[in-house]
Amino acid sequence: MNREQPRSGQSPSMRSNPDNPYAAIKPNLSKKEVPMNQDQAKGKFQQLKGKLKETWGRLSDDEIALYEGQRDQFFGKLKEKYGLAREEAEERIREIEQMQKAA
Repeated sequence: MNREQPRSGQSPSMRSNPDNPYAAIKPNLSKKEVPMNQDQAKGKFQQLKGKLKETWGRLSDDEIALYEGQRDQFFGKLKEKYGLAREEAEERIREIEQMQKAA
């Protein structure tokens, strides 16, 4: 039998395999990202809601809570109270989220 030998530094499972196009993809093991648990995700969202309240203080807590489930209504409240277009508000929220991630 003519068996193909792995190239140096390459395990047999990492060889090119026409039946499995993903066989040659090496996993990136250098990243050590741990997924957030539910409590951490809730905490992050609470921080975001606090920043939204800080940014748009005329919104009530109930109106801020709309962001979590009924975003169309949330953006409607922003337009009503601040005259902001949805695109402007979404951009500001992205900025807030990026600042939050950097902190």
